[in-house]
Order: sequence, then C-alpha cells, then structure tokens
Amino acid sequence: ILNSLSERPTRLYELVEMPPVVNGADDAAGPGMGGVIFPLRTPESIPYLWRARFPPDIVNDLVSHSNPHGTVNNSDLELAGTIIQQDGYASLVDVRERTVHTCADNTPAVAWQGKGSVTTSSPPAYLLRLQALHQRYHRYHPTFHYIPGPVNAMADDCSRLWHLDDSHLLAYFNSKYPQTQPWQQWIPSPGMLSAVISGLRRQRCEPASFLVAPEPPP
Repeated sequence: ILNSLSERPTRLYELVEMPPVVNGADDAAGPGMGGVIFPLRTPESIPYLWRARFPPDIVNDLVSHSNPHGTVNNSDLELAGTIIQQDGYASLVDVRERTVHTCADNTPAVAWQGKGSVTTSSPPAYLLRLQALHQRYHRYHPTFHYIPGPVNAMADDCSRLWHLDDSHLLAYFNSKYPQTQPWQQWIPSPGMLSAVISGLRRQRCEPASFLVAPEPPP
C-alpha cells in the first residue's frame, strides 16, 4: 500500500461515502460462506448469489463446545465472507471510486471492517490485510452495517443449504425470493478464495495471486 501511494493518488471518492452502486448481504457458518449481491445502477438489475465451502482443516479447527481449543471462531469465518462479498462487487459492477454497501449479522465482523485493523496476530489481522489491499486495488469505498440474523435469511440460505446443488439452489431462490430478474450465480475466483483461506490459517499471500482486474464492464 505504501508503494502504491507513490504510483497513484488516492481519489476523493475512495474516501467519501456516497450512495452505493451495489448492495448485498453475506453470512458464514461451519460448512461454508455465501451471500447475495444486488447491483443498483444497472438497467438489468440482475440479482446474484454466491457460496463457497470451507476446507476440512478450517471446519475441524472451528471453536465449539466439543473443540474449545480451536484457533478459528465463527466471527473469523464471518469476516472472511465479507471479503469475498467485496470481490463479488468488484467482479460484477464497476466500483472504481464508488461506494459499496454490505449487511452482515455478525457484530465483530462489522466492527473489524469498520475499524480496518486489530491489535493481535489472529486470523482477522490477515483477513483485514487482504481487505485493505483489495480495496486499494479496486478503488472503492466500502460501508458495512449490522442486520439481525432473521433478516439475513437469503445470505443464511447461501451459507447453509449445502444439500442443494447449484441448480437447485437457484430454483429455490427464484421460488422463495423472486426478483424482477431471475437469480444468477457468481462463482468466487480461486485466487481470492485461496487468499481468504490462507488468512484463516494465518498465512500471507502475495497480492498478485488474488488482485486481478475484472473484465471491462459493458
């Protein structure tokens, strides 16, 4: 980030909150994470959903009553979900110098994103590094707000309904949450998923492995 400051200036709209160009919500649970994305300023207004499983070592390392000595907790997973959500925005919408908005039902994840840093060497420190690099690269201004769990039903379904394959999940969403346009699925990039999983493992990735310019918007 320090080196990039000498290569290009920070634009005003990377710092100032404006009406968002995309809105969405995300969630994470033991099996995986997922979310919904609603572009707000496109003629089509196509809604998107996404989901991704956590690898077995992350699931097995999750803190629980039966595993009190794990090194990953549910809030860490929720924070990981918010970062993949931002990558979805950057992949689907032109977010350069624009505000994006995310809702989540986990207060620590929302607070960490708002602060942008932590004082420990826990997984959130590695994840927030990814968020900072991603935000700087794609030049957007992120905003985050908490919503109660029952209101976050769509994102909850994305992160939990693993008994449904992708086509059945889309059919389920079109039936239960109908929109003006039919739902489409966004697939997270392997590079960003790998970087987020590495962050949960307290490992750093080279920025070039996950900072990829999206296809030019139509």
